[in-house]
Amino acid sequence: MSTKDQNDSKDVKDFYDNWKVENYPSYVKSIMKHEEDLIFNIINKNKQNGTLKLKEPIIDCGCGYGSFYNLTKDSDTLYIDFSKHLLDIFKNNTNINSNNLLCANIEDLPLKNESANTILCINVLEHVNVTKALNELTRLLKKDGTALIIVVNKDSFFNEDIFTDWKVKHNLLNLGTFKNYLSNYNKSNCNVSTLKIEHFETFYFVHPIFKILPNFLLNKVLKLSLKYNDKISKSKLSSKLNLNGQFLLIQLKKE
Repeated sequence: MSTKDQNDSKDVKDFYDNWKVENYPSYVKSIMKHEEDLIFNIINKNKQNGTLKLKEPIIDCGCGYGSFYNLTKDSDTLYIDFSKHLLDIFKNNTNINSNNLLCANIEDLPLKNESANTILCINVLEHVNVTKALNELTRLLKKDGTALIIVVNKDSFFNEDIFTDWKVKHNLLNLGTFKNYLSNYNKSNCNVSTLKIEHFETFYFVHPIFKILPNFLLNKVLKLSLKYNDKISKSKLSSKLNLNGQFLLIQLKKE
């Protein structure tokens, strides 16, 4: 690992090891809750329409303080994060068994090959070495397994950084990032396994300009955004102008 990569990794870890939601202003808390609700709804929508199956065992890699615990709490799931501080918050806020928590770095995970049928990796890859992290996720994935990944979309029509309040490394990724990885992976592993993009979509998040609103108005905007997000993301205007949402959801399947 280069000195720069080591410094970046340390900065990210230090940020989350000292992270406290109570230190943020109310509009940040509202926007964070909206983002979690939005992603939760989209994953549930894909489960219901058959686009996604959360087959056990599951790994939630980069689980943080358990934002998406309700998606998998009734399943055989291992929750991984490199910040013990966040895992402690997760444990204190839920009744999760400590055996289901693992403090480890996504770039070098202490787990055996083909450990999971489903891997969730939500808002994580922006902070790490993408190639190393994806190598680990694909190594852990069983044949016919799915890795569901959500990242901030580099190709978003709205290119203002959503996370201006987050003073931490945050590389933006796009569909091309994953296509390039798959191309290299499949060339190197064609006799063992191959990866394909099973499904992808982009979805919209409120523009950062709305954070200037008083919190009661911001919450009204967020409520409307949550209600109509699917229609906005699939509108004719979005298709015609090739608008890309701020987030990219991608499912990789191992064959």
